[in-house]
Amino acid sequence: MKIVPAHVWNPDPVRAGVQATVISGGTALDGDETVIQTDGGGRVEISYGEFDLDDPYARRLWDVWQDYFSGGARVVAVPVLALELAPVPAGASATIGVDDQWFPTSVSFSPPMIIAETVGLAPLRAITITLDISQGDAPEPGTWFGIGYRSYKIRRILNASGSQYEVEFSPPLRDAVADATPVNMDWPVVQCRPVLGQDLIPQISNGQYGSMSVSFVEDFTPLSEVVE
Repeated sequence: MKIVPAHVWNPDPVRAGVQATVISGGTALDGDETVIQTDGGGRVEISYGEFDLDDPYARRLWDVWQDYFSGGARVVAVPVLALELAPVPAGASATIGVDDQWFPTSVSFSPPMIIAETVGLAPLRAITITLDISQGDAPEPGTWFGIGYRSYKIRRILNASGSQYEVEFSPPLRDAVADATPVNMDWPVVQCRPVLGQDLIPQISNGQYGSMSVSFVEDFTPLSEVVE
């Protein structure tokens, strides 16, 4: 899956979170309203706001990605961009690297700043998991972590023992997770589609200056059906 090259555009502001969908189950005679969450725990939404396209490479990169998005039909991997909340060890320094300058499928720091993996099995729709962080500081509530093309936000730290942390998170696991599965806390990504109906064609002033914004919503297409 192609990874949106946010490391080039460096968007600011960034909006990333788990959005819940609820409906009213009706209001009783005493005025109490029953509220029902209908989305199975929420879904991730990410928006990048007002990143500059003044650099020719950044502009060309956006132009080809705007076409690649196919108006919102294309499934892509979108970085959460919340490294400031990650358990990066003090004094860590690294260079970000990609496997392709136009359509990367791998984006990572070299050397990695945080090294982590899961401990034990976790079933589909679990909301707790144990993480072993062999390199990095202790995680805190609000920290994001990625497993494959799904990302989750830590809600609470339930237990800590040495380098292992049992955490509660949202949304629930999208797939069962095996023991010793790598966990991405450096650059977690989410399988998404661009939100439909956006105007993604940039307006360029004086042939040089422009900016762009784009929003994404989590997608649940099976990986075997994702079109590259």
